[in-house]
Amino acid sequence: MKRLKILILIFWVTLSIPLAYFVLRTYRGLEQEEVATMSYFADTFFDEIEQALTSIVKLEEGRAIDEYNY
Repeated sequence: MKRLKILILIFWVTLSIPLAYFVLRTYRGLEQEEVATMSYFADTFFDEIEQALTSIVKLEEGRAIDEYNY
């Protein structure tokens, strides 16, 4: 009976080590995917803001000096 317990313990240890490796690797992959997604949306948001500011600057640069009220 003691031998059976030892064999079961060895079986579970040999099964749990690769499983733990795959779980950790999956979590790392999910973290990398989240970082990539956030980076994409941050870049997209930055580009939209930059385009809006560019259009405002072009509009202001097109105004004549007489149009400014001091």
